[in-house]
Amino acid sequence: MPKSPPVIPGPRCLSCTGGTAGGSRVSGCSASGDGGLAQEMVQETFVRLWRTAGQFDAGRASVGRYLYVIADSVAADLRKRPSSRPLLPVEDANIPPQPDSVDQIIDRVIVWEAVDTLSPAHAEVIRLAHEEELPQSQIAERLNLPLGTVKTRHHHAMRAVRTALIERGFHDV
Repeated sequence: MPKSPPVIPGPRCLSCTGGTAGGSRVSGCSASGDGGLAQEMVQETFVRLWRTAGQFDAGRASVGRYLYVIADSVAADLRKRPSSRPLLPVEDANIPPQPDSVDQIIDRVIVWEAVDTLSPAHAEVIRLAHEEELPQSQIAERLNLPLGTVKTRHHHAMRAVRTALIERGFHDV
């Protein structure tokens, strides 16, 4: 019993039909109107036929059957390829909205303007904690200060920055 033509299921379908009276024919069809994928299948089939022509053994199968097997393999490869799979609509992807990079830059500038209103001692503690991401114990070692002093400066600096941001219209800080 002859094997049915290979088909890529889904919104795009590709098939290989073999066996006309004078030889074989490979055709691609697209249910969605996307002929590009069908053309790619036909082209890749003939490229592989060209590359493997030396391996063909007329004693084992006809040229049509050989071409059919190649087309079946190409169709399977195209079906497995991620770009051949249907894409999810954006609303189904469950991706949280991302802030615009411009908004992030503006927010960062406003925050650092608020830090610039601090005394140099308080600003230095904030910069070391947030730019260099140092823990308070390492800030104390670097500045040669007691840990309690660093904690107090950090606390007062954060309160001052929060107040400055509220004055600039940021109420969710």
